Amino acid sequence: MGWKASFIIIETTTYSANEQLLTLLGFEGLTKIDKKTFGSIRLPPSNTVYIGSYNNRILICDQDSSLQLIEKNESAFETRLKTLFPNSAICAVGLHSVVDFWGYSVIVNGQKIRARAGEADRGTYIEQGTPLPEEEALLRMATTDAEGNRVYKLPELPDELFTEDEIGESFVFAVCAKYLNEELDAADNKLMDTIFSGYRYSKIADEKASKPWWKFW
Repeated sequence: MGWKASFIIIETTTYSANEQLLTLLGFEGLTKIDKKTFGSIRLPPSNTVYIGSYNNRILICDQDSSLQLIEKNESAFETRLKTLFPNSAICAVGLHSVVDFWGYSVIVNGQKIRARAGEADRGTYIEQGTPLPEEEALLRMATTDAEGNRVYKLPELPDELFTEDEIGESFVFAVCAKYLNEELDAADNKLMDTIFSGYRYSKIADEKASKPWWKFW
């Protein structure tokens, strides 16, 4: 894995991608900063958020909010998001190559239908809902090893077995493509050059006092 990313995709025409929406979602103390391309802010610094539009989707890039959607328990942020977009599809993704962290969550019409996350040391530690169609091609490559762990045999490398944290990035790309309507890792991806508005913020309203383990970067 080589990617670092943390963002939310919202299929909607209800709101514009702007400061007002961030305020409604609970971002407090917003201060405008320089605009940047999506390719440079896929995983922005702490307490910064970037928002923009692409392919009739709103994208929000932030370290905290997207990863809150991947947690097992519903956060206050997730509740606000569902309330604002009750009839939309929402996909949150997270990747961090340092520990092979990968995760994604899908909400459709106010219901979380799928959430998965894992990393090198702990393996897959969140798995909620039934597999999405976008996951099935990869899941068909899976078998179980002697220790009961799911491992993958890829057609292009038939003599090797890959652990789930090594394949997690591929799951994220597959799910993300469905809700982004474009391959995230495409070589000619225009998304990477799309300009996003940026803001610093003091906190997200009702955010948990203690940070999850993956808040190391």
